Amino acid sequence: MKRFIGMILILGAAIACGCSEKQQLHGTVTFADDGAPVPVGAVYFSTPTFEAVGAIKKDGTYIVSSTGHNDGIPKGETYKVSVVGADIVENTTSAGGSAGGSKRTPLVDPKYRNKDTSGLTFTADGTRRFDLTLERAKPGNKK
Repeated sequence: MKRFIGMILILGAAIACGCSEKQQLHGTVTFADDGAPVPVGAVYFSTPTFEAVGAIKKDGTYIVSSTGHNDGIPKGETYKVSVVGADIVENTTSAGGSAGGSKRTPLVDPKYRNKDTSGLTFTADGTRRFDLTLERAKPGNKK
């Protein structure tokens, strides 16, 4: 939720100050081990003063939006990229059989959640497609 509110504030600031020419951007997010699509999540493109996001659909595809619907990102910038995949949520029970809460296991390696640890960058030089191949989270990896 905090990230969503932050995104709204960034979008508002971008509208207020104007942006350079934009390019549309889309792609597909898949797992490295088997090529299966990452079924849900978001891809974030960030500079120190700008952020845009593309929601990942069930088939692994995304389209980037910044200040408007599917409007893309400003050209000429290099973006740090982060990816937030959905978590698998399992309900747990305690030894006595009562509800024990839930256990969250990330789908993608948690390093991708942070633009500074993901190792992913994109330069907006007119290329309209940016496909991502990500490692799955290792068993036992926590959020």
